Amino acid sequence: YAAQGRGKVPAALLDWAQDPIIKSRIRWDREVLRIVRRKTGVIEVGGGDYSLRRPNRKALPRGLMIAGTVDQKVMPALVLDTSGSMGSEQLDMARTQMAGIMEKLGCEQVLFMEADCEITAKPQLISTKHLRKLPIVGRGGTDFTAPLEYLDNMRNPPDIVIYLTDGDGHCNHRPKNFEVIWCIVPSYYNRPPVKWGHVVLIRKDGERETSYPNFPGR
Repeated sequence: YAAQGRGKVPAALLDWAQDPIIKSRIRWDREVLRIVRRKTGVIEVGGGDYSLRRPNRKALPRGLMIAGTVDQKVMPALVLDTSGSMGSEQLDMARTQMAGIMEKLGCEQVLFMEADCEITAKPQLISTKHLRKLPIVGRGGTDFTAPLEYLDNMRNPPDIVIYLTDGDGHCNHRPKNFEVIWCIVPSYYNRPPVKWGHVVLIRKDGERETSYPNFPGR
């Protein structure tokens, strides 16, 4: 295409070719569903519940007020480790998993924040199309305490937090209001930072991902 005419590649095609976000191979819907179901016993990905705010339409003509079904939506929070140990390869891999999480869960928006040894970007709602445009700030040391404390103390905390990191850091706060999935991207460190939570080890191309759902007992 570039060799034809004036030889200039359209911007849209160039963006597609340079886009580092590829398709995630992890079944995030299954991972999150299993963890959230075990934690709450009620909320499920794609599941349903009953509410009088949306009464059953078939019962209304008979004068009956019966609760109708409503979909339960899981609100995940994604925390991106932007410390100096996260190189460009690790950051690209993390954004790939972020896109995969949103796609598998059917989330148009998720709560997103960045952190190194402190919170470098406060939580904000983002969509998939904004992933490439996210500025990377921080690049200092690594401490997982501050972002988890912030999310845990929110008025409406997320249902689950997925922390995308190389694992090179420490944490002095174990959240009470949500479960944490440590999504470990390939690096020289390549291991979980704590002995609690759930772990998904991301492998490089050609290798299989490894999930440790019962990590606290390992």
